[in-house]
Amino acid sequence: MLRNLLHSLGFLVNKEKSVFIPTQRIIFLGYLIDSVQFKVFLTEEKIQKILKSANKIYSLYNPVIREVSSLIGLFTSASCAVLLAPIFHRYLDIEKTLALSKNNDNYDGIMSLSENSRNEILWWIKNVDRNEGKSISFGTPTEYIETDASKIGWGAVYGKNKTQGRWMKSESISHINILELLAIKYAFFSLGKNISNSHICIKSDSSTAVQYINNMGGSVVALLEVYHSKNFEQGRRGTGENGFNDSSNMAIPTLVSKIIELFGRLSCYSPFLSRSFKTCTQQSKAPAKHEKVIPSRLCSIRHSLQKKGISKSARNIITQSWRVSTSRQYEYSWRKWYLWCNTQKINTTSPNEVQVLNFLARLYDDGKSYSCINMNKCSIGQTLASIGCNTVINSNLISRFMKGIFNARPPLPKYSITWDVGKVVRYLETLFPLESLSLKMLTLKIATLLALTTAQRAQTLTNLNLNYMETSSKTVVFTMNCLQKTDRIGRINQNITLDTYKKKELCPVYTLKYYLKATKKLRKDDYLLVSFRTWRKISTSTLARWLKIVLTSSGIDVTKFQAHSFRGASTSAAFSAGITLDTIMKTANWKSAKTFKKFYLREVEAKRGVKTDGITHDDAVQLLKSGGPVTLMVTQGKIDGITHDDAVQLLKSGGPVTLMVTQGKIDGITHDDAVQLLKSGGPVTLMVTQGKIDGITHDDAVQLLKSGGPVTLMVIQGKLVGLIYDNAVQLLKSGGQLPNGNSR
Repeated sequence: MLRNLLHSLGFLVNKEKSVFIPTQRIIFLGYLIDSVQFKVFLTEEKIQKILKSANKIYSLYNPVIREVSSLIGLFTSASCAVLLAPIFHRYLDIEKTLALSKNNDNYDGIMSLSENSRNEILWWIKNVDRNEGKSISFGTPTEYIETDASKIGWGAVYGKNKTQGRWMKSESISHINILELLAIKYAFFSLGKNISNSHICIKSDSSTAVQYINNMGGSVVALLEVYHSKNFEQGRRGTGENGFNDSSNMAIPTLVSKIIELFGRLSCYSPFLSRSFKTCTQQSKAPAKHEKVIPSRLCSIRHSLQKKGISKSARNIITQSWRVSTSRQYEYSWRKWYLWCNTQKINTTSPNEVQVLNFLARLYDDGKSYSCINMNKCSIGQTLASIGCNTVINSNLISRFMKGIFNARPPLPKYSITWDVGKVVRYLETLFPLESLSLKMLTLKIATLLALTTAQRAQTLTNLNLNYMETSSKTVVFTMNCLQKTDRIGRINQNITLDTYKKKELCPVYTLKYYLKATKKLRKDDYLLVSFRTWRKISTSTLARWLKIVLTSSGIDVTKFQAHSFRGASTSAAFSAGITLDTIMKTANWKSAKTFKKFYLREVEAKRGVKTDGITHDDAVQLLKSGGPVTLMVTQGKIDGITHDDAVQLLKSGGPVTLMVTQGKIDGITHDDAVQLLKSGGPVTLMVTQGKIDGITHDDAVQLLKSGGPVTLMVIQGKLVGLIYDNAVQLLKSGGQLPNGNSR
């Protein structure tokens, strides 16, 4: 009946590959599926194939890389039917990869097998024919253990039971991924030693640790060997003789098996675990004297607040007053301070100002910058103040010391110039039409357009959330749903607005909408920018790497300019294009104009020191300062010592500054009118853009400029800060000074 139905629908049924009689055991893709036992088994044919290949490789100490790769493929394919299969080819896979690298990816090269790799092959030879199968499902976990780790220590919770410990010095220097795996190991042996015949779910916030456990290992040897020891290696070798049922010595010590689905059938006992744990009724073993544990900065603050009788809830809220990034920086400084105090036999939490000064002086002698020393001072000062010691905050001597460092070793801006935004814009124009772009290039383009048009930090851009996005035909508005670096009390959750642009090649709204459409079925997160590999939210470092790729493709030297330079380059370009300071500050979320002018407003690298129309900026400024009739050659921004505000002030005061306005007919006055005024000798002398304009060229203008005649050159674009076009035209037509009350 089913066959007839399929035929009627147009399907062709392959009779040789089909089974028309219902059965509880069926062979599919080389596996035997048993619906009664609910397990998957290897077929006898596949078992013999694995044995034949494994015996051949095991008999050779220098096999061909291609044959080893084929064997690894067989081991990998068997993982669907052999529970512990992923564990027993990790070393073999790593050594194969290294051998390929040494042989320039030549699979016909020769490689050697280590003892670990040979033991893995031996395990397969002795155990694959047992064929006990692998359960299709292990059901819902019955027990849950939560673990976490930091560079200071680790902790775990199982129901009402808790355990924790601090790392020894030899452990604390390890990578955080290794510490997370160690935390899982210690938690399991401490809290799970009495659990049996249970399905255990261990919850960890480390994606790397979770993947290494779920996948039973990986390609990083340091992580793979977290649970290895002499006893473990003996356990691995012994497993081949004991079979699957007695493989506990191997499976759990590596715990590079299943953290999310760890089975009670595997023993919790570890013969080589030499550490005491602190549970509800146990005290942790004190570290050795030569491996003294460094208390974290926040732990010191919490301990002090607890002594004062402050509740746990209040203590936690107080410690949240520091942002995560700030706490991370302060923690590093606090550790340096703690170690220095130990060498000097000083009380870390109650020093006098002389001792703090000596520590800061030590940093200065080590060549540290003012910013670094100041950050260390702030870390120590705020921590001690929270504990109740105001030595640093109230010390005039320390303040005077920091001023001395500022004078002796003044902080320099990271960038004295910036790159030409036009180069990046021209490169982005080539990335069109969007339909022809790969998802990678499309992602890079939208990320770059966001960085240029919003002038926001990478942290802000990575936090743009689609759930807080509002779109219209001309704009896209994002509401920030989390705190950003510049957010303060009473000034948070700035909206990020994208406006349409007339050229589709550079329109952020058009590109964003197409990007969302292209990634709609792929994305696994609600954030705007997602990885083009995992389709999940990206980190700030990933976004920075993307922006540097675009800079490199645009011809910008990334050894000079980092991703954060987008913020300064885009705002400097906007200022040069005549965008008002208020608009720039609002877009970039700056409260003070001083921040923009001090840290971000820079000259473009390619234009610095360039001779323009026969006269340089320095010459123009010199003429300006000398009081001559030539007053100013201004573009936008601060140019060689004179700002827009200074120019406007001269204009309003009736001084020799004359305003010339752009190209074409502007507010009722044409080029011809300007030239007529020029020839008549009136106070308005010249309207110059580029090239030959209405009978007068740049060369003629420069000649008049140098001769001391009535020509005044002011080249400008758009709206001048403090003065509108109508007022400029009024001044132009009247031939006199600007009337009172007409300025903006």
